Amino acid sequence: PPNLNNTGNLIIANLSTLFLLQSATHENPLMNVSITNLRFRDARYTYMEKWGVPSGGGWALYNGAALYLTNTTNCSVSDSYFEGLDGNVIMLYGYNRNTTLNRNEFTSIGANVMAAWGYTDHWDGMQGLQPRFTYIDQNYVHNIGLYQLQS
Repeated sequence: PPNLNNTGNLIIANLSTLFLLQSATHENPLMNVSITNLRFRDARYTYMEKWGVPSGGGWALYNGAALYLTNTTNCSVSDSYFEGLDGNVIMLYGYNRNTTLNRNEFTSIGANVMAAWGYTDHWDGMQGLQPRFTYIDQNYVHNIGLYQLQS
């Protein structure tokens, strides 16, 4: 429970991205990074940031998250707890291969929990700049979409 006698400790989240896992190019990806048994909380809201349209449909998405992965291979996030993150939690953007997201718990999330966003050369996706072979298993997700109910 909060300490109501201590009014001098106000915490305001300043960062929307807590971990950035990336490499400069997909030809030389960041490899074999595991995030295990960590607790994440209090990332800044993102609903007023610039959004993009990942497809030709009628919805949009903020291209960012508390954990943002791009140009990675064999990375994993497991056995971790995510609470009070006011934007997206995990974004796989562009080239990502064999990412594993398992046995995590997500609660009190402002927007999306897990999102994957690739890109193409117009209609040609042959360059492979999309997340592929992503394994998502045994995650417990509850109380999400607190600020963003639909992209």
